[in-house]
Amino acid sequence: MQKISKREHQTMIEAYRKFDEFNRLVKYKINEEENLITREGIEELRTLYLRFYTLLQELDSCAKNYEKEKKKIQGVLNKNIRKMNSELRKNPIIN
Repeated sequence: MQKISKREHQTMIEAYRKFDEFNRLVKYKINEEENLITREGIEELRTLYLRFYTLLQELDSCAKNYEKEKKKIQGVLNKNIRKMNSELRKNPIIN
C-alpha cells in the first residue's frame, strides 16, 4: 500500500501559504488562470489528504478489531483442541 507522506503534505501546504502571502505582498501577480489552478489544486490536495487520513484510521481500527477477534477465536479453538486431544488419549478411536 502506498502512503501519503504527512511531512510532504505539510511542506506543500506551507509552500502554498508562503506563495499566497507573497502573492498578496508583491507587485508581480500570477495570471488568474494559474492562480485558480493553484488554489483548486491545493484544496484538492487537502481534501484527498483528509480522506486518506480518515481511511487510514478506519483501516487501523479494522486491523485492530480483526486481531482482537482472531485472538479470541484462537483461544476457543486451542482450548477445544486440547480437550479433544486429551479425550482421544483417554479413549483412542480404533478403526
